[in-house]
Amino acid sequence: MKLPNNYGSIYKKGGNRRKPYAVVVTTGWTDEGKQKRKVLGYVTSPAQGLKLLAEYHNNPYNLNIKNISFSDIWKDVEVELEKMVEQGTMSSSNLDSLKFAFYNHCQSIHNEKMLDLKFKTMQNMIDNAKNKNNGNELGVSAKGFIKTVCVKVFNYAIIEYELPLLKNTAVNLKCGVKKKSQKHIPFNEQELSTLWGMQHLDIIKVLLIYCYTGVRPNELFITKKCDIFIDKEYFITGSKTEAGKNRIIPIHPKINHLIKYFYDHDCDYPFTIIYSNFNYAKVKREFSKLMDELQMNHTPYDGRHTFITMMKKAGANDYILKRIVGHSIKDITENVYTHREVSDLINEVKKIK
Repeated sequence: MKLPNNYGSIYKKGGNRRKPYAVVVTTGWTDEGKQKRKVLGYVTSPAQGLKLLAEYHNNPYNLNIKNISFSDIWKDVEVELEKMVEQGTMSSSNLDSLKFAFYNHCQSIHNEKMLDLKFKTMQNMIDNAKNKNNGNELGVSAKGFIKTVCVKVFNYAIIEYELPLLKNTAVNLKCGVKKKSQKHIPFNEQELSTLWGMQHLDIIKVLLIYCYTGVRPNELFITKKCDIFIDKEYFITGSKTEAGKNRIIPIHPKINHLIKYFYDHDCDYPFTIIYSNFNYAKVKREFSKLMDELQMNHTPYDGRHTFITMMKKAGANDYILKRIVGHSIKDITENVYTHREVSDLINEVKKIK
């Protein structure tokens, strides 16, 4: 079959090849008037060659980046994410989780060409992802980081590299359904008494701070020393949502000495001194060991639930409580027109005896 001028050509190469047909297109002309040609790929039949040519002409792409791989694009994505951390629009712990997902769970697609990477390949990778420590299937949250890596790589490939990908198929990857947790149980008075008796341990200090501030577990560890004001009885931290970021956390008198213990260390992020090369996964493992030893059934988030429960029992103002723990406030009058002083928050926390 004769193809239109400048459409491309298909020819059979010699030898015993699995894909004997080469598909080429003209990309320009030399000063002498000779064609500059590039190979689109190799196929098993002329029919497949025609299909490849049709796909190319329907959505032409830069042949110089035809072979760019998943890991090639991730390198650029990682640089952009690091800039976001520097600008404060992404937490360092979130970036660490994405990097861990890429380097430990996406290895099977590192060298896959972006233009050839199939949805099924990525889905199989997620479905078969295993915990590196015990070989168990990864949980929904961990799989979610793998999906996020794929989504970000595809977005970057489409927007920055202008690869001819009609859509970001990674957004449809499935990570399983996360069961609604029924585990969050506040520490009772007897358990809190036990913790106070063990406050010489750094992990217990952290847990008690959770219980009397309501911060999310990771928020304590991203708190900077320059944002801790012990004499003024508050510090600034936050994450996750607009309501949760950069919020004022009152320091209850009971934990003032615990905050000062960490503050007195020469460290930009004082609460990370309990672990070298800190990451939140280490805290979770240590916490699990502690709960087993004390025969208690709690998660790190239970400290947050303990604080909220104690505040409600103490009759704290609901709007002030929401401001402290970083929950959104839908009431327009309170959210827009009511300006709370730092002292209002501190006095409300002191209602906990």
